[in-house]
Formats: sequence, C-alpha cells, structure tokens
Amino acid sequence: MAIVFVKGLRAFGRHGVTEQERVAGCDLVVDLELLTPDESASTDEIEHTADYGVAARIALEVIEGTSAATVEWLAGEIGRRVLSQMPQVQQATVSVAKPTPPLPYDLDCVGATVRTAR
Repeated sequence: MAIVFVKGLRAFGRHGVTEQERVAGCDLVVDLELLTPDESASTDEIEHTADYGVAARIALEVIEGTSAATVEWLAGEIGRRVLSQMPQVQQATVSVAKPTPPLPYDLDCVGATVRTAR
C-alpha cells in the first residue's frame, strides 16, 4: 500500500454550532491521507494512484460549498466524496482543524479526524 497525502489545505467556510459562527465563517485546515493499492508504488502510471489535486478539489468543494455544525461531519463528507469519486482510493483519512475556535483558551486548534474505507 502507498499513502498519498495533502497537508495544510486552507479554506474558508461557514461552519459551526451557533448561527453566529456560520454567519461569520471561519478558516479551516484540511489534511488528507489516501490509501492506494500496492501497484501505485511499483508503477509510474497515474491511473494506479490517487491524484492529490482531485482530492484537494473535493475537500474545497465540501468546505466552501456546504454548511455544517461539526468538523466531524465535514471530515466524513470529504472522505465519502473522495471514495465515491476516486475509485483507486481504498481508504481516506481526513482531518479538519479549526485554528480559531470560539473558545476562551490559548490553543493551536481544535478539530476531528475521520477514517472512511470501502
């Protein structure tokens, strides 16, 4: 198996539990790990691996084109769409982080990671 990854994809979306969060919107950071078949590491053919450009586009479509209460749902939806649109991906691990959550704490970010498999 090989893992194709996208790290630190930044996007703006209207997500959050409160209406105020959804109206104001927020920056999110997405990481993806896509598990591909063994042949992706033994051939030099793009059809045997995952196109990280396509995966990034899918993630942006979800972040910028939907509105969700939870980052868990966002991560799961990205994973589901990756699997439905990229047949060579066997498993998608998606992390969505919110660097500036509406919390009164000094922290780097909050987020969730969801693993979706065929």
